Formats: sequence, structure tokens, C-alpha cells
Amino acid sequence: MEDLILIGAGGHAKACIDVIEAQGAYRIRGLLDRPERVGEMFLGYPLVGTDQEIEAHVGLGHLFLVTLGQILNPEPRAQLYGRIKAAGGKLATPVSPWARVSPHAWVGEGTIVMHQSMVGPGAKVGVNCILNSGALVEHDCVVGDFCHLSTGVILNGAVKVGGKSFVGSRSVYEQGIETPDQVVIPMGSVVYVTQSGLLKVHPIGMRYGQ
Repeated sequence: MEDLILIGAGGHAKACIDVIEAQGAYRIRGLLDRPERVGEMFLGYPLVGTDQEIEAHVGLGHLFLVTLGQILNPEPRAQLYGRIKAAGGKLATPVSPWARVSPHAWVGEGTIVMHQSMVGPGAKVGVNCILNSGALVEHDCVVGDFCHLSTGVILNGAVKVGGKSFVGSRSVYEQGIETPDQVVIPMGSVVYVTQSGLLKVHPIGMRYGQ
């Protein structure tokens, strides 16, 4: 069992802890968050410092997981990932025991695959992504780095989601659709191509993130 430090102690961190405890592959040594929270307990785990202490935990051989959430702005998670890598650190890749990742799929480091999610054969999921509860990434899909597929998202076969994107809960992509980097797909959207070849996001439309 490997020792693990979580960075971020909010709502998403609670969901991550639930997956990590269920998997049983990592021992959570503590969390890093804001200075005023150091010394608090969070779901039974201590807040042991701030992100200024990443290098010290690298020296102790701890793995990391970025447990800060992501909706409109992917940069805080991406920057923390970059700082961990620059310090020579390694990231965990937790997978819920109630999820399925095909042995013919590839999932990047620092990504978490949450309860009831599935990654199909030939699919590739980038680094430091969130595959939230019940997300379906079908065969041959490509999900870029630093993406968040929210609860119940369905990517049908051969979909491509550009890096640093957020796809809202219960959104569905038609097979073979490609969306660019750093977009926000609102909750409950249907993403498809019209007969004239235009990309449509129904009913609200696609936005670009910060």
C-alpha cells in the first residue's frame, strides 16, 4: 500500500476519499489546503499543510492526487499537477472497485475513475482527469488532459473531447463527435452533428472555459 497526499479539501475531495478507501490501494497520509485550515480533520484525515509543502512530501516518497474540483476553470488543477511533476513527484491513479477500465484502454496518471464509471477498449483518457460517478467512455474515445466528465456523462464510440474541458452531468455525445480544447458543455446537453455537418450542443450551446 502506497502513501498518498491529497491536494484540496472540499466536496470533490470527499468523493475521492470514498473511492480511495473502497479501492484499498493507497494509505491517505493527509491533505494540503489553505493555511488557516492546517490542523483540521477532514473525514478522519489531518490537514497537514499547504501546497507550498509539495516538495517536502515528494522527498518523503509520497504519491499525490489533486482533489480540487473543476468546472469552469481547469487551470488550478493543471497548475498543481505541473508543480508536482516539476518537483519530481508522482501521482496516483485511483480506480473504484465498482468501475470498469478495459485492459485495452489507457488512463493517464493523476486521473480518478469513480464509482460505476466505465472506460472501454481502445479508449485513451489523459492525465489529471476526473471521470465522475457513472461516466461512460466508450470504445476508441479520446479524452484530453485535465478534463472533468461529470456524473452520468455518456461518450459514445470514437468521441474526442479536447483538453481542459468540462462536460456537465448527463450530457450525451453522438458517436464520432469531436469538441475542441477548453470547452464547457452544460448539464444535460446532447452533442451531435446535423445533416449539414454542423456541430450542435442542444439545448443551451457550448461555451469556452476560462
